[in-house]
Amino acid sequence: MLRRELAEMQARAQQRPAELAAPPMTYPPATEAEAKQRFYARYGEIVGPGGWVAVQRFTGIHNPEPYSIDEWIAAAQAVRDRAAADDR
Repeated sequence: MLRRELAEMQARAQQRPAELAAPPMTYPPATEAEAKQRFYARYGEIVGPGGWVAVQRFTGIHNPEPYSIDEWIAAAQAVRDRAAADDR
């Protein structure tokens, strides 16, 4: 019985998308470096290669690269807003 239950649990785990298998980051970044790392990890594929220049091109914002946590969060919102506008 335990083998069958274990096999069923493993099968269910393999069917889950990878994003559901990893716990979401629900806490704010602790440092500016962490905020920057999270930003590029999450939105780098959307904005494309090229670092901050790619973000500026994608979003249309012309500010220099953020240096505070709040600025990275605002940049993330700008990317989400632009991506949502593209989906319409």
